[in-house]
Amino acid sequence: MSPVRDWLLVSEIFTTLQGEGPSAGQKALFVRLGACDLHCKWCDTSYTWAFDKRHAEMHESKRQYDPRKELKRISLIELASLVIDSGVRLCVITGGEPLLQLDGVSRLMSAVNETVSAPRFEVETAGTHAPSELLRYTNTFFNVSPKLSSSGNLLSERYHPGVLKDFAETGRARFKFVIDTRDFGRMSDDFVEVRRIIAECKIEPHDVWLMPCGTTSREVDAGLQLLSHLAIDYSYNLTGRMHVTIWGDKRGH
Repeated sequence: MSPVRDWLLVSEIFTTLQGEGPSAGQKALFVRLGACDLHCKWCDTSYTWAFDKRHAEMHESKRQYDPRKELKRISLIELASLVIDSGVRLCVITGGEPLLQLDGVSRLMSAVNETVSAPRFEVETAGTHAPSELLRYTNTFFNVSPKLSSSGNLLSERYHPGVLKDFAETGRARFKFVIDTRDFGRMSDDFVEVRRIIAECKIEPHDVWLMPCGTTSREVDAGLQLLSHLAIDYSYNLTGRMHVTIWGDKRGH
């Protein structure tokens, strides 16, 4: 039996405004974990996973990062203290793919929840791993972002309908679809796929957020223009990327 880890592999921790989805505009402490088992070609956090030449080639930038500089082990005790001492009402556990470190995330939440003023937790995940034991924490919610064909990932890797159905049935999941609005043909294909996933996984329209792909204000604004009528016509929600609008592609925001 392998020993229980008392740490998480962390990329960065910072306080900012949540820029996307149902909690956009709220002050939040972001705990970004390292490692991901998907490799989206437009990913804006490839510094959490592009650590060799093969993975770097999967990304549009082709940039390779050094894991010794990008990742660090932080004890669960230290992380719990950081969350508690921050005083924020929203703590976002993101990545990478945070559910790759499910046990450590669960133990972190358990420690924080022992305090009187525990925050609301939001876990940002691609929806390829079940939330399992995290469901025991009633202050934990899920921002699920199923990856589409334009992400560059294989269908078998990125789409797990059984897991998405489980998330939908919790009543605590919201589904954010990143649509590549930089090319009209890809955008159309993405939206067809979004419709199929929603139907197959029995996701309610009011739990769906459409978001344009983009790392500049110009890209995000143009994408919002293109997606706005689809959100209205199909009763979905629309989200921009507030952090990009304010700070551009700067890390730590």
